[in-house]
Amino acid sequence: MSYDHFSELPEELQRALLDYISLNCHPRKSMNKALTAYRLKQHFTSLVKTHITSRCFAEAMEAAGFQSEPVGKDNWIFNIRMISVLKP
Repeated sequence: MSYDHFSELPEELQRALLDYISLNCHPRKSMNKALTAYRLKQHFTSLVKTHITSRCFAEAMEAAGFQSEPVGKDNWIFNIRMISVLKP
C-alpha cells in the first residue's frame, strides 16, 4: 500500500514518521537544497517497509514545524540544519 498524504497514514505510522523527523531533523534559517523530500522519504521507507510519497513526507515535515519549498515536480526542500543519518 502507498500513502499520498500524511493524514492517510495509520496513527502508528504517523507517530513513527514524526519521531523519525524529530530524531534526525533540526531546523535552520535557510532552505537546504541538498536534502529533498524524495531523498529523506527513501531512507524512512527503507526503515519501516511502507511506501509513502514525497508529498506525504513534506506534509509530515510541515506538521513537525518545518518550512517547505517546492522544487521540481512533486519534490520539496526544507529548512533542515542537519540530518544525523543522511549528511549531504
